[in-house]
This record gives sequence, structure tokens and C-alpha cells, in this order.
Amino acid sequence: MIFIDSLLFYLAFTFGYNYIAYLVAFLITFISIFLLVVPFLFSPRGYEITLDGVVIRRIFKSFLIPRDAISSVRRFNWSWRHLRLLGCGGAYGFFGLFSFRGIGRVWMYVTNRYNLVLIATKDNTKYLISPENPDEFVVKLNSFLSKFPSKSFNSYLMN
Repeated sequence: MIFIDSLLFYLAFTFGYNYIAYLVAFLITFISIFLLVVPFLFSPRGYEITLDGVVIRRIFKSFLIPRDAISSVRRFNWSWRHLRLLGCGGAYGFFGLFSFRGIGRVWMYVTNRYNLVLIATKDNTKYLISPENPDEFVVKLNSFLSKFPSKSFNSYLMN
């Protein structure tokens, strides 16, 4: 992309002020920057267990998997038997909607495909994340969920 962009700018300056060459060069530059910056903004940057649930940190618009909605948490082994339905897989990780053989549709927010944790919710939504220490993350989250089941947590705080 950068090579094509540079070539178009060179041609525009060499052969005069052709506005079409400038327009094409600008569009290619804009598209190149867009394709590099937007995935970076939505790529996962970290994971955190909070009182409300699991937070998936992103530069733009982090989001929460509510504690009340989580039904199970377990390790998951990577498989190349998947289909990207709507998402990104590349320099910044794998994120978006994917379909895996055996578990179906999964929202992936993964930076390391060897440290996978599968979080299933009560409405059958599945999330794949990749914390740095996946075994420790699973133990901590399962412990937290067993200590504070969905409805009893608020009553625990009140006492």
C-alpha cells in the first residue's frame, strides 16, 4: 500500500497537477491508515475480573461480561477449524465473531491463541479470551463465581 501510495504521489508531481492522481493517492492513504488504526483501537489490551464480571479492556470501548450472566469458565485449545464470520485476525490478535467446530459461534478477544479461556453465558453466548496466565484466571474466576453467586453478592454487601 505504501509503495503504491508513493508511486501515485511521484506520478502526480512528475506529470503536473492532475487532481485525479491526488484524489487517488489521498484515498489510498486514507484507506491504508484506516485499515491499520481501526483494528488497533478495537483489539483486546487486557482482561480484568471485577465485582461486576469480566472486563475486556480495549483502547476504544471496553466492555463487560456480567457476572450474573456467566454460566461456565474453562480452558480451550486452539483449532484451525474455524470460520471468521465478522472480525479481524492478524497483527493485533483475533477479535470479532468466529465459528468453531464443536462449540459454534464465539466472540473472540484473543492476543495469544495458546492461552485461551472460554466463557459461556446463560443465554448461550460464548467468549474466547487470552489472559496471560489462563489457568490462574480460570481458578480465580470460578472461585469468585462460587463465592458470590449471582443474586447473593448484593445481599453479601448489605450485611
